[in-house]
Amino acid sequence: MIRLALALCVVAAVSACHAALLPPAVRKDVMLQMNGAKPKLLKCYEAALLQNSKMKGALLVRFEIQAETGAFLQPQVRRVDMDDPVFDGCVLGVIETLALRTPQNADVSVDYPMYFTTTVDDSDDDDDDDDDDE
Repeated sequence: MIRLALALCVVAAVSACHAALLPPAVRKDVMLQMNGAKPKLLKCYEAALLQNSKMKGALLVRFEIQAETGAFLQPQVRRVDMDDPVFDGCVLGVIETLALRTPQNADVSVDYPMYFTTTVDDSDDDDDDDDDDE
């Protein structure tokens, strides 16, 4: 059985030189929104795997968070290990639908890395083989 894995974590915020200014509550809200989007992001990855079954790697996305609405705006791929513009567009489309639960007093810029990979789980197959021997 193949399982899909997606690691999500927030690493930066207001800007490279002002990252420490991002309040912990905003960081937590960004992570909650991105984790909530994980099923849609995995669908993007599953579609890409149909074209390239060995595709895996990191994707660094930058987006702005609008102060008044909390909306994630203008997402851009900043760095990518995979060469699939359709996949990139799918991921950016998912991010464009997100918004913070609690809007902030100022616009925020976020760099958000994601890692996409597949893992093979042979444990189910091994268990089945053992049952046949009994």
